[in-house]
Amino acid sequence: MDRGTTRRRVLRIGGIGCAVGAAGCMGSLSSSDGDGGGGGPLGGGGPNGWPRAQRDPAATGRAGGSGPTSSVETDWTYDLSDGYVLTPPVVVDGTVYAGDSEGVAALDAESGDEQWREEFDGSLRYLSVVDDRLYFESDGVRALDVADGSEVWRYDEVAERGSVTVADGTAYLAEWNGGLVAIDTESGERDWSLPTEHGIPHPPAVADGTAYFVTRRVEDAASHLVAVDVESGEESARVERSTATNHRPTVVDGTVYHQEGYETTAMSPSDGERTWTNDEGAPRPTSSFAHAGGRVYYGNARSGSTRDQAVALDASSGEQVWGSSLDGGVKGSPIVGDGSVYLGTTDGTVYGLDASSGETLWQHSVEGSVRASLALADGRLYVSTSEGGVHALAEA
Repeated sequence: MDRGTTRRRVLRIGGIGCAVGAAGCMGSLSSSDGDGGGGGPLGGGGPNGWPRAQRDPAATGRAGGSGPTSSVETDWTYDLSDGYVLTPPVVVDGTVYAGDSEGVAALDAESGDEQWREEFDGSLRYLSVVDDRLYFESDGVRALDVADGSEVWRYDEVAERGSVTVADGTAYLAEWNGGLVAIDTESGERDWSLPTEHGIPHPPAVADGTAYFVTRRVEDAASHLVAVDVESGEESARVERSTATNHRPTVVDGTVYHQEGYETTAMSPSDGERTWTNDEGAPRPTSSFAHAGGRVYYGNARSGSTRDQAVALDASSGEQVWGSSLDGGVKGSPIVGDGSVYLGTTDGTVYGLDASSGETLWQHSVEGSVRASLALADGRLYVSTSEGGVHALAEA
C-alpha cells in the first residue's frame, strides 16, 4: 500500500450527548509510598510528553497537561499498514512513534510527515522512548536511535514473543510464554531474569523499586499477581487468584489496582490483602486502568448492552462514582488530562468525557476500530486504529 500522511480539517462526526450513571495470599507485597504516580521520573517524556503506554512506569495514564475540551477535528492521518494497529502510539519531543505488525515509524507530531520507518518481521505491542532511544520487542528486544531509526543494540534471547516497558535505566521484558527479564538500557545486556510458570501478557508496572505484573494460566484462566524487587530480581510476593487477570496493573501511592475476573480490586502492598473490591454490579473491566484525582477509570466492551462502557470508581473505596454509555465497547485503557477522560471504542469513536461527572464533552469518529490506548501530548490526542491508521486529533 502507499503510505503517507493526509492532512484533513474534518469537523467531528456525531453529536454531543451523554448517558450518565451515576483465593489466598502467599507472602506480602512491599512498596513504599511515592509521589502521586508512584512511578518515578518519566525518563524522556518531559512534562507534556507521552513516552510509553499509560505514560509513566506505574501505568497511571495521567497526563502532564490538558487535551481537547470541546469539539475536535482530525488534524492529520498517517497510513501505517494494511492491518490492525494494536500498539498505543507514544510522543516525545515533537515526534510520534507508531508501530504495527510490519515495523515502526517516526512521524512529525505537528504535520504527520514521516521522518523514518523501519520494518521488522515480528509484531510489537508496546513502545517506550527514553533518553533518545526507542525500545520495543519484535523478534528480540531492540533499542533504536530516535534520530534515524538505526539499531543501537538488540537482545535476542527471547523464547517466543513479549512486551517491553522502560523505567530507571532498565528495560523489562515480559515474555508471553513465561518469564521477566531485566535488560540494561545502555548496553543491552541482561541484568537478571525471573522464570515464571505461566505467561506474562503485559509489561509490568514499576513503582518505588518494585515491578508488579500478572501471569495467566491458559488452560483454566487462573492467574497470579507477582511483585519483584527490581534491584535483585527476586520475587517478593505472589498473590494467587482463581479467576482471570487479563490486564496490566496500575500502582499509585502504595496501592495496586488490578482486574480480577469481573471485578476491580485495590490491594494493599504491605500485606497483599484486598483494600476493596468494586461495587457489586459494576461493569467488568475490559481495559487496563487510569488513575487521577482520587478516581480509577476503566472501560467495558459489552457494546450494545445496558451496561456502561466508561466507569469511574472512588480510588479509596471502590464505590462507583459514575458510568457513561458509549456507542461501542472499550478495549484500550482510558487516559486522563486535566479534568477530562479520553478513550476510544470498538466502533471507531473517540470520546472526551468530563472526569467529574462522566458527561460527554465531545465525540469524534475515525476510520477503523480503536482497540489501543490513546496518547496525549501538547494538546493533541493520537489514535491508532484497526484500519492501519494513526490519527492526530486537535480542538476545532
